[in-house]
Amino acid sequence: MKSILVKQLAIVLLVLTLSTLANAQDLGLKLSPLENLIGGSWEIDTQWGDGTKFKQKITYSWSLSENMISSKTTGNISKTGYEQGLRSEGVRVWNSTDSTLKFWEFDIFGTITEGTILIDGNNHYYQYSYETGNGVMTLTDGWEFVSENEYTYSVGVFEDGMWTQKYLSGSMTRKAD
Repeated sequence: MKSILVKQLAIVLLVLTLSTLANAQDLGLKLSPLENLIGGSWEIDTQWGDGTKFKQKITYSWSLSENMISSKTTGNISKTGYEQGLRSEGVRVWNSTDSTLKFWEFDIFGTITEGTILIDGNNHYYQYSYETGNGVMTLTDGWEFVSENEYTYSVGVFEDGMWTQKYLSGSMTRKAD
């Protein structure tokens, strides 16, 4: 009798372990559209529409057994001028509660940006609410695929699969570490 209970308990534990592993692998697969971003660093040197300098370097890495992608962004850390430094750190995760890709960015100024990542083929669109001083608007950071080592990076208003306004656009290229 005891050996039957032990065997049944072992089977239950095995099923639970395999179920947990399958779920973890499934979460990692949900992030696979962003996998190309991992390796090297992504760099852009361009200007905002008003002529202000925009230069960033972003590195991505797997976290939590490939169930999360972490980012570190070097960019402008000055509110009054231009000084380069670690500007933000962030994460990209699959939210199984509402079946969406989500992101959070935590910057040096104490701002937390959170939003949803939309995938269209090899293109990634990060949509989030942004306080303009005159109210809140929805902005999008778009990564539009050019090649394995290049995206066209844009910031603006993206609605119904189209850009209606771009505030910045330039080439985001991968550099080897």
